[in-house]
Amino acid sequence: MSGILHLIESGMWGAEVIRRDGEESRVLTTINAGHVIGEIGYVRAMERIADIRAISKISVLKFDYERMQNDLKYFPNIIAKLNFNISHILGERLADMADQSKK
Repeated sequence: MSGILHLIESGMWGAEVIRRDGEESRVLTTINAGHVIGEIGYVRAMERIADIRAISKISVLKFDYERMQNDLKYFPNIIAKLNFNISHILGERLADMADQSKK
């Protein structure tokens, strides 16, 4: 079972990505319109690794994995493009992690 993916559509200041380790928490980055939230949980059922906190009012578009699978038969080109974009995002994040581990 996979989860939900969100795309930030709009928001003046965006949102913070927060990592919690026990009682400690730290802001990893700030994201804005156009960024995707929850891409790992969308493709693989797992506990989330970060929290998102809106800095200001934001608008998001929700993508439910199960619904997208059902819509695949009606909109195959759109779903294929979405899946390609998610793969690109995950690849970029993996490359960034590999670069950081070399430092």
